[in-house]
Amino acid sequence: MAEIDDAVITVNDGTPVQPTVMYFPQSNDVQVTVQYPTIADGTGCQSEFYYKDNRFTPDDDPTTVSYTVSVNPDPDNAGATMSTFVIEATDNGVNGAFWWRVDFVDSAGDRSTVGFGTLIVEAV
Repeated sequence: MAEIDDAVITVNDGTPVQPTVMYFPQSNDVQVTVQYPTIADGTGCQSEFYYKDNRFTPDDDPTTVSYTVSVNPDPDNAGATMSTFVIEATDNGVNGAFWWRVDFVDSAGDRSTVGFGTLIVEAV
């Protein structure tokens, strides 16, 4: 399993996610980027983003929204990789407090949680 303790998660304009809290503007598309500075090759790997009511909601609950994307070379950082999620406006239709989590899944299927915490969807 690759070491991913130094992953950097940013939202929209590149603003790093503060420890455990992520903010989304209501009813807007949101881009979440995860950079993996110490993972040089993402072949066969994927990142998964979970957006759910709270931390106790199961990943397979019908209300949980998840996105799965590949791990690609980071064009701005040689020898690093990254994943980009586009969270659709239709999934951000309700303001309030929710829960988010990002997992890294390597080519052998081993899973590591990269980050998690409260997701605040703010009315704009």
